[in-house]
Amino acid sequence: MFMNGLITVSLFAAMQEEIERGYLRRAMTLCQDTDYIVRINMCDGLHCLAAAVGLEVTVATILPEILELMKDEEPLVRVAAINSLVAGTRMMLQSIVMHAGVRSHACSHL
Repeated sequence: MFMNGLITVSLFAAMQEEIERGYLRRAMTLCQDTDYIVRINMCDGLHCLAAAVGLEVTVATILPEILELMKDEEPLVRVAAINSLVAGTRMMLQSIVMHAGVRSHACSHL
């Protein structure tokens, strides 16, 4: 049983490293694309990427990019960045609630 858990953890770590190395760099580059439609589309997926790479990488890399996109010259990019921040925050709150095993009445809409 211990060996299966160790293999699972190792596999997860390798997958996370591949996501960080392959997708994260490319995603951060696309967030600076000259086409505002590309930047909007990137905003739409940043919260999913954040869920894949974890809190530490999100705070260090993705959050600063979202904050930068919230200052974009294009209003639609700014709106998409705000929506991404809200979606990411909602996902983090859901994760916290699920891991805590607590489901209070006030949080039932999460």
